[in-house]
Amino acid sequence: MALVELAASGVIAVLSVAASWSLLNRAPHGIPLARIALIATTLREMLALYWTRLPSNVVPGTRGVHSMVMAAHAAAWLIYLARARRAYEI
Repeated sequence: MALVELAASGVIAVLSVAASWSLLNRAPHGIPLARIALIATTLREMLALYWTRLPSNVVPGTRGVHSMVMAAHAAAWLIYLARARRAYEI
């Protein structure tokens, strides 16, 4: 099961690099790809907080705080990407 988690993390990392490269080059598919990478990364980290076979460095009792911070961070970036789409259209 740990190998599946590592493989999923690798796929998400590759997706994130492709999204950042697309954003850097202002490719038309950059923003949607960044949204997908952001959501996938957040879901993977939420899953790692509550269910994982890999070692964790989260202090017991702080999972809820970490979850809320991750969700707020992802929401802020999704809002930013929604506004950035308008900047690309100019």
